[in-house]
Amino acid sequence: MAQPPKRRQALLVADGPLVQALYETACLRWGTARVRDSISLVWTLRCIWGVQNRLPFRTGLVSQNAGELLYVLREVCGLPPRP
Repeated sequence: MAQPPKRRQALLVADGPLVQALYETACLRWGTARVRDSISLVWTLRCIWGVQNRLPFRTGLVSQNAGELLYVLREVCGLPPRP
């Protein structure tokens, strides 16, 4: 996965707490082992929350796509550890 530009990385730091909450909720919903095997489930939960109006699609996060959300998860939150 390509790294976002430095300016974008600085903006993405703001998503840290919400992405952490998404990860924890995904682990509760699908199980930690399954989320670690398929980390894209965090993006899936983000989409579910968007459809349910729990998190607005356009203004809920700075992250605009799954790649940026996974960058925040790994680099900002430090989760999950890389194999």
